[in-house]
Amino acid sequence: MGNAMTQGNAIECYNLTKTYERKGHKEKERVFAVKQINLCVPKNSIYGYLGPNGAGKSTTIKMLMAGLQPTEGEIWINGFDLLSEKKRALASVGYIPENATAYFPDISAKKFVRFMGQLRGLTRTEAEKSAQEQLLFVG
Repeated sequence: MGNAMTQGNAIECYNLTKTYERKGHKEKERVFAVKQINLCVPKNSIYGYLGPNGAGKSTTIKMLMAGLQPTEGEIWINGFDLLSEKKRALASVGYIPENATAYFPDISAKKFVRFMGQLRGLTRTEAEKSAQEQLLFVG
């Protein structure tokens, strides 16, 4: 399919699908959380992903961040296939889930960003430097 590096896209997904089996039924029934999404997000862009409750927005984002395995489809992040090159694909991506700070209600932004860097494998010094750079970038 695509190679995001050659097409200038930060994110590409093709036929991205996530299904679940409906429990409690005798016959197996597939329920679509996300059905065949095709998406290209250009590098250096701001992109909104909107839809009503239950439309699959959170499920899509979780798949893009490797938190959920797609049932079908391809995901490319900065030219790397997320399924076969996960570490390289996610090296340039940051993600903070909607309830991330619920577990750390009094943590500062700097400490939280540093902590996330360490979770991604940065040393404390690297995470500190990265946190400073990122917070300067966003103001």
